[in-house]
Amino acid sequence: MKRSLWREHLSSTKKPSPRFVQEGPSFWEGLHQEAKGYFSSFGRSQSLGQNFLVDPFALHAISLLIEARPSPWTVEVGAGLGFLTRGLSHRPHLTLFELDLSLLSRLSSHFPNASLLGDFRDWDASSAPPNGLLVGNIPYSLSGSVLSLLARYPSRFIGSILTLQREVAQRVAAPIHTKRRGLLSGPLQAIYNVEVARRLPPGVFAPPPRVHSAVLVLDRNEIFPDDKWAHNHLALMKLAFSQRRKKVANLLSHVLPEKCLNEIPDGARAEDLPTSLSLHLSSFFQPKKTS
Repeated sequence: MKRSLWREHLSSTKKPSPRFVQEGPSFWEGLHQEAKGYFSSFGRSQSLGQNFLVDPFALHAISLLIEARPSPWTVEVGAGLGFLTRGLSHRPHLTLFELDLSLLSRLSSHFPNASLLGDFRDWDASSAPPNGLLVGNIPYSLSGSVLSLLARYPSRFIGSILTLQREVAQRVAAPIHTKRRGLLSGPLQAIYNVEVARRLPPGVFAPPPRVHSAVLVLDRNEIFPDDKWAHNHLALMKLAFSQRRKKVANLLSHVLPEKCLNEIPDGARAEDLPTSLSLHLSSFFQPKKTS
């Protein structure tokens, strides 16, 4: 199964780097022992979500997905031991985020041309240049922050390739009228083509997590809302999902004009709003002023 995964991505990816083709998954061999050695020396921080992707076929497949998406700059969140970073080091203006200080020191010595930063949540993406790519094996505690940023600043990102908890990836891709659909589904689908590209079992990580993971691929649409419109869309959907059992027209009655409320289907709840409709409604969004 692992070999078929690699071959499938190798044959379907556009213009992969010759280095990846020639070296293949062998470029990442021996990573499990490397991770085991690190944990023996430094221990594992469970609070930081240190479950490192060590399967060479999975890493190679993800790197080919990234390779097919050139960008003027790239950000990797949760760089960890730098396993995925090995396939990114040739990209221009590479920035690595990592909270663990011992790992930052290791990354600095292995990737001297990359910029190193600590807490991703402190990053002001509004000041970043346009059309970057955001990638990473995302610690589960950071999933919401990363996805919200992508929904908030569409002009800054051409897309993203993320390894996430499978349930989170499925919620992002969920269609309307389903319970999996959440407040980020519509805002992200309005900006990106969303695909759950691959499921990853716990065994491809060290140590194995208790949940299954998935590779989520976001490719920005040719037509997408500007940052202000995207911000309003996100705010609107947060309000719509604040009480998901209630009718969405009632929840939005104080932030939308009457003519917009009439466009909402009778009895619709938040998960029933088509992305095109919620995006349209957000252009009329009038946040309630607090005194």
